[in-house]
Amino acid sequence: MRNYRRPYRRPQRRFNSGDRRSGIGGIRSIILTLLFFFAIIVGISYLPDEKRPTEMRDGPVYVIDGDTVIINKVHIRLKGIDAPEMAQSCERNGASYECGKEARNFLRAKIGRAPIRCETEGFDRYGRDLARCYLGETDLNSWMVQQGWAIAYGDYEREEADARRNSRGIWAGRFEKPSSWRKENPREGENAPTNHGSVHTIGRHSISAFTHYIKERIAALIRYFR
Repeated sequence: MRNYRRPYRRPQRRFNSGDRRSGIGGIRSIILTLLFFFAIIVGISYLPDEKRPTEMRDGPVYVIDGDTVIINKVHIRLKGIDAPEMAQSCERNGASYECGKEARNFLRAKIGRAPIRCETEGFDRYGRDLARCYLGETDLNSWMVQQGWAIAYGDYEREEADARRNSRGIWAGRFEKPSSWRKENPREGENAPTNHGSVHTIGRHSISAFTHYIKERIAALIRYFR
């Protein structure tokens, strides 16, 4: 008589109610944690917005382009204006010329070796300080637009109208708005020394600006509950 062998059956794992409850509880904890942090972020965003105190930066300056300078290793964007990019060309008297470099040289010649002071008013999307800069009593932001080597970018419309009327700077010929030129020439923007479009620079400065914003809002939250 042959020995009878029972067919092998894989043992089935039994899930008890405790395992199921622990799994659900873990997911619930994650969801509650996410909701908690989301509520904090929403609460911070609705706090009364306190005006960021104006910071003063002064000292020897290095001019990068027609609307960007460096003071004490800090990149500063001249607020309310937009100058031609370093790689940008314009047209004058039927001929092309490097208007971005001319704008930079014009600002350099104006400042010379003199120190300037800049009153910062927040950051741009690349994390650079936005500021109104002065050479003595001369508002350099206004002066660049008035001389026609930068256009109004949220401010200085009156100065721009005067420069256009008198055909100063880039208004003496034909040019493309710097913002439009950057959109049409993203690779040139990435390689330009102004760092207007560098992916790594944008990421690094954006994180820095976001971190600074969170610190400011947390400080405001603490002051609010005192």
